[in-house]
Amino acid sequence: MPASDHHVPVPALQPGQVHLWQGTVGCGALADLDPSVLSPSERARMASIANTAARALYAASHVALRHVLAAYDGRPARNLRFRTAEGGKPGLVDGHGLSFNLSHSGQMLLIAVADDCELGVDIEQQRGGHRSEAVARRFFAPEEYTALATCPAHLRSDYFTQIWALKEAYIKATGQGLAQPLQGFAVQCLEGHAELLRCDIGRPDDWTLVTWTPTPGYKAALAAQRPALQVHHFDLAEADIPSPAGSLFRKPHSGRP
Repeated sequence: MPASDHHVPVPALQPGQVHLWQGTVGCGALADLDPSVLSPSERARMASIANTAARALYAASHVALRHVLAAYDGRPARNLRFRTAEGGKPGLVDGHGLSFNLSHSGQMLLIAVADDCELGVDIEQQRGGHRSEAVARRFFAPEEYTALATCPAHLRSDYFTQIWALKEAYIKATGQGLAQPLQGFAVQCLEGHAELLRCDIGRPDDWTLVTWTPTPGYKAALAAQRPALQVHHFDLAEADIPSPAGSLFRKPHSGRP
């Protein structure tokens, strides 16, 4: 089997489950990467990214996505075709109900896979600075901004990043993209438990929200339009994604919810 047709070993995906795959991109990702599985449009997008680190993260994330989905779908990674819905949400052509979502930030990538379930994931690298309050005032729902304002000062940056990840995950799950009013729904996260307070699609009880710290310095979130889910976490390591030098990914120190 050619290296590009290698399949990530995956467990069976059962109804009511979400499988979360996370990986950390190594410093030499571009040099090690075999982009042959990418489509012409993906390679063109990769080439258009001027920043070397951002280009490596994009390339590694999309190569990883293809190999993970190929393992569930059964087709070679290079043969998978994607479609884009009106709101910009990607889907798998002839995917037979396989749902997925991809996020990347800093040096980390996150892939969610489920069976016939609207879902979204987001991973955010925490950054210092004093802009979080202004951003929250502009984009957060009133309930979210109040919770942030009353949060102890030393925890405020963590809380802001977690709420932002939850909101991004929910928007990606709905598939509405930039048309989704950020103040039209509200989330909260108390002592590690995330929930949807109000929403404009379905009822809050229709949704499951999950948050976790994948590795120090990052926050991640999952939103899925299903009231009960079993969430399983997996780590992508260098053996899972073929590359000429075999060092595309570093094994992260994983946090679990």
